[in-house]
Amino acid sequence: MKITKKSLINIYRIRNYNTYNNILGEQVDDFFDWFRLKSKKYRFDKDHDAIELPDTFIPELGKCYKNSQYYHFYGSFQYFEGFTSFLENSTRFINHAFNVENTSLKDFTYYYNREEVIRWMGNAPDFHVGIIIPPNIMVEIFENLDIDVEETRTNISLSISLLIAYYIIDSGLDLDIGNFKDPVEDIN
Repeated sequence: MKITKKSLINIYRIRNYNTYNNILGEQVDDFFDWFRLKSKKYRFDKDHDAIELPDTFIPELGKCYKNSQYYHFYGSFQYFEGFTSFLENSTRFINHAFNVENTSLKDFTYYYNREEVIRWMGNAPDFHVGIIIPPNIMVEIFENLDIDVEETRTNISLSISLLIAYYIIDSGLDLDIGNFKDPVEDIN
């Protein structure tokens, strides 16, 4: 079965439409168009048995935002947000953050916790789709939320999505990103 990026975004949109609509209101369709235009797709290497971590930081399962933000700020990997997908039986999408180095997917959360992911989901993901969030935008969002970048290394509970805040900034909307709530699933 061949799935296009457009069909993936449409399926993801249906699944998450009400959640995003509650946050963005009339802007929700524009958000999904923006996401569709900016997103990139990366195949997940299921044959990848283990990954060597760049340092001593241990990525926690269920903390993909924190893990990926950490590896961006302290490992110089690009930071992406979007979703990961599992195609077996029925297509499932999970909001997710991951890293990319050059054009290579670096999902430290899943690769380091591979056995737990397979036990939890029944398989490894098939692919990731996401948008790179530029470093200056990440810092701007953290400043608006009164979060020090250092907290991505030290705060165990910090695991926030920046995607909607990035959309708000990138689109020039007059919304207070300091008060937004993003549809982040607890398990990612």
